[in-house]
Amino acid sequence: MLDKKRATQAEDKLLRRAEILNAAAALFLENDQQLPSVQAIASRAGLAKGTVYLYFRTKEEIFQALLESQFSGLFEALGSALRVGVPAMQLSDLLVAYLRSQPAFLPLTAMAKSVIEQNLGLGCGESFKLQLARQLSDSAVLLEEAYPALAGQGETLLLRTYALMMGLWQMLDWPAQLKPLQQQPEFRAFARDYYAELRDALQMLWGSALQS
Repeated sequence: MLDKKRATQAEDKLLRRAEILNAAAALFLENDQQLPSVQAIASRAGLAKGTVYLYFRTKEEIFQALLESQFSGLFEALGSALRVGVPAMQLSDLLVAYLRSQPAFLPLTAMAKSVIEQNLGLGCGESFKLQLARQLSDSAVLLEEAYPALAGQGETLLLRTYALMMGLWQMLDWPAQLKPLQQQPEFRAFARDYYAELRDALQMLWGSALQS
């Protein structure tokens, strides 16, 4: 009976934590220029502010947990595709589909170094980096097993893939007040669809890596 009660309590805690993260993500999507306050997150989740603090010490920890979840989803999607033998040139479509399904991922990741990580305690920041390092390493192993031509290059290719994802997004995703400028001839280099450009760039990167 005691084990069942503990299991129920654990499930309740996981559910409450998920509610907090979902509320945080929804608020961030409404204004991705800054992190919403703990009070705003609590209100959106229908919780008392003190309840949120039972799970997270700061708003930065909330968004670090959200980033962890979204990175895990990305690595899980990649791992699943590699295990079933998805052709390398189709992985770009998988990555684009994941980014489309997680609209908070890119703007939140862009804030990771300058805002979120700057306000994390050492233990929390170390935990986040360690999880990311392990996921990167595990995915690199799967990648090299699926495509032997990439032997020893898996981690490098994944890091460069991430650089492309973020670099293109930062160049092409202009603030709303500046977007009309992209219609002017002098700014035509930036009037491109991010997802289409990313797919093409990733296919070039992966194609080159597989041929080297």
